[in-house]
Amino acid sequence: MFENGWNVFGTEVAKWRNLTYLLQRHGDTQLGGSYCDANNPKDLCGNTPIEDGQYLRLPHKRHTTMNAIASHSDKDRILFAEQNALFDAEPFPLLTPGDKIPVADRRMPMAADWEAPSFIPEIALQSVAIWMGKVNLPGKRPKVSSTHYDPVDNLFLQLHGRKKFWLYHANFLAAIYPRYMRHKFAVDPDAGGGEQTGDSIQDNFSPLDPRKPDLDKFPRAVNAQPTMCSLKPGDVLFMPSFTWHNVESYGEPDVDPKADHLVMGLNTWMEGDERYQLLFEAVMHLLQGAEMGMLPGIRDDTILAESESGRRVEL
Repeated sequence: MFENGWNVFGTEVAKWRNLTYLLQRHGDTQLGGSYCDANNPKDLCGNTPIEDGQYLRLPHKRHTTMNAIASHSDKDRILFAEQNALFDAEPFPLLTPGDKIPVADRRMPMAADWEAPSFIPEIALQSVAIWMGKVNLPGKRPKVSSTHYDPVDNLFLQLHGRKKFWLYHANFLAAIYPRYMRHKFAVDPDAGGGEQTGDSIQDNFSPLDPRKPDLDKFPRAVNAQPTMCSLKPGDVLFMPSFTWHNVESYGEPDVDPKADHLVMGLNTWMEGDERYQLLFEAVMHLLQGAEMGMLPGIRDDTILAESESGRRVEL
């Protein structure tokens, strides 16, 4: 983690700290936002483990814009754009310091502002994503992203508001209780009604709350020791792939109604160590109940698998 990292993704992204400038240039950008009941203390206003972690409830989604988010003033509702990708490409482009996202891969004009960090010799760029919303919940409680991991390296820049990242090293995997969680979908909070169960399954989440782990339900969690990183505007956090993280978002008062309680960040996901990915995912599947014979490429003393690039990888 380092401070004053405004220029980590180039000078144009650094200008996004000026909200007036940002909205003048990109205010009409179309985003997908989570729309939640701010008064429900059991709703994390994001992906929420429910029923002792057997299900993962996904929030109701709405189409929105950056201008609409900045103008959102309904204290009974949270409107938060999560993980909105600026580009879409496969295979992932290989970039060197100062490179821009290829024009053909850009999903929105904002993508033209981003450039590859100067201190990383080469990156296989998987995604660049915006996170933006107003967080002004009763009791000053945060919006929470539940404990999960990403299979890629993550470089995150905080632009507005604050975040707390609770981090668990990948070595704490057994103590995190990874779960296969079937999705439940929240309905529009303005319409009322219950949840809808789907057929899809999430495999990279944990029901563990690092702030108050339930050691009766998850006794192995006593061996998991999280590190907490607190980010203010301008701070940058690097998380290696498979770092389990639980994230709190906090808005802060501002005299500008559009900046009031605004939280915004930009992150870049890059391919991590492929060999580590194969090993980690094999161990995780075993913890989730798979048998050795169910894992492709497993033999007694070695894990073998085909990488996306077609190379044969041995661990």
